[in-house]
Amino acid sequence: MNLADLGSRIQKIREQVLGQKQFELARDLGTVQTLISRLERGIGGNINLMIDFVNYLEKKGYPAHLLFAKACALPILKKQNGSDDVEKNPIESQMAELKYFLQKGFERVITLESLVEAEM
Repeated sequence: MNLADLGSRIQKIREQVLGQKQFELARDLGTVQTLISRLERGIGGNINLMIDFVNYLEKKGYPAHLLFAKACALPILKKQNGSDDVEKNPIESQMAELKYFLQKGFERVITLESLVEAEM
């Protein structure tokens, strides 16, 4: 993933999941709109801003790790926000939910595996 792809994902999450304008996200992150714009275009920003964004998503109840997944799972993020109207097809909705829970289970397995390895 390059910076432009990451920026595009951040923009999609901001618009489609959070329903915010750049200045609103900037305000919530304690920064300025121009830095959000540069981050979304893949031409600027910094690691602290990225960490703040990830923490912001987590605090709002969104699994921020999906931002870095190969296929950014916006429908799953939207569903967690209570936007069930986004997904009208019940099969797609159930598939998205299943993918989300499988991902969560996989993360727990990795965590447990690393704990077991640390004990050895």
